[in-house]
Amino acid sequence: MDHYEFFENLEGDFDDSRPIFKKIFVALMGLFLIIIILSYFLLSPGARVAIVGLIDSSVLEDDMSLSLNFGGHLYFINGSYETLLDIYNENELLEIKACLFGEKLNDDYFISEVVQPVIYSQSYTHVSAERCSNSSLVSLHSHPYKSCYPSHQDFVSFSYVKMENNDSLMAIMCDKTRFNVFSTPVL
Repeated sequence: MDHYEFFENLEGDFDDSRPIFKKIFVALMGLFLIIIILSYFLLSPGARVAIVGLIDSSVLEDDMSLSLNFGGHLYFINGSYETLLDIYNENELLEIKACLFGEKLNDDYFISEVVQPVIYSQSYTHVSAERCSNSSLVSLHSHPYKSCYPSHQDFVSFSYVKMENNDSLMAIMCDKTRFNVFSTPVL
């Protein structure tokens, strides 16, 4: 048997006995490539932050309450949500800042008043304003639509607020009814 016949027989054996192996291999490689492409688009840093923000955030219930991830609820009472919504709607293409006042009972926050502080500058992705007073329960600002995760600067600013009032919260409003609320700065 010469070399040519040997390789011809070997090639024939491979083709006859492994067609299922080839199909499985091609399918797995295709699946692997799809996963790589999807992870590039869906798990980019911006997409990851958006996904985590949406998972962490809460939607306002019909009774004007938000379930807080760390326990308790935040309730909008006395038309305070309508006031906040008016501020939000008036600045639809800009970030807003609002100070929420009310009362804390156990783990629940009852918001009865919304005050908009002096705004120094605002854009679609930034707001610069006076800090909320020490008596405010929630320092709230908005983010672009469905972008509910706070920036590092948001946490830095909140850490100063928290030093002055340990009961204060930071809230991000990223839609008319979606909020992400934090009790501690994550630096």
